[in-house]
Formats: sequence, structure tokens, C-alpha cells
Amino acid sequence: MSEIKEVNSALTVKNVKENMQKKVIERLHAEISDSKMYLEAATAMDERDGTDVTMVAGLYEMAKDEYSHAYFLKKYLDDHNVDVPETCEKSFKDLEIQIKKVFR
Repeated sequence: MSEIKEVNSALTVKNVKENMQKKVIERLHAEISDSKMYLEAATAMDERDGTDVTMVAGLYEMAKDEYSHAYFLKKYLDDHNVDVPETCEKSFKDLEIQIKKVFR
């Protein structure tokens, strides 16, 4: 009977771990999307004449902040050898390039 409890316990731990990894990947995707949204808004406003410079700078900072959240989530996943979906991986790399262009 104790062997069954051990197996069930191991399965439960495995399920919890997998669910947490999925949630972190979902959060990573959300942070990437948020950062891109702020970047797009800042870029669009930056290209218009008469736009409030403070607002544009604030949007760029918000994009950078969301990127930093994504960066640490990605680092966590990499450190724990979690496979990140290829589309999410590509989106992160694209975002990283965009952020580095803005914040040279």
C-alpha cells in the first residue's frame, strides 16, 4: 500500500511541476506580448509630431519593464531545463533585439 502512495505522490509532484512550468510559459508569453504592445505604442507616438515626449518615454520604459519580466521568466525556464515553445523562443529573441535597439 505504501508503494502506491509513493507512486501517487510522485505523480502528483510531477503534475504540479508540469502545471507550474506551463503557467510560467504562459506568463512569459504574456510579458512578451505586453512589452511589444508598449513598444508599438511608443514607436507610433514617437513618429507623430507634437507628441508628449514624457508619455513616449514612459511607454518605452514600460516596454523595458515588461521585457525584464520576460527575461527573468525565460532565465528561470532555461535554468530548469524547461523546453520553451519555438514560437515563444522566437518572439523573445525578436523582442530582445527591439529592446536593445531602443535602449542602446
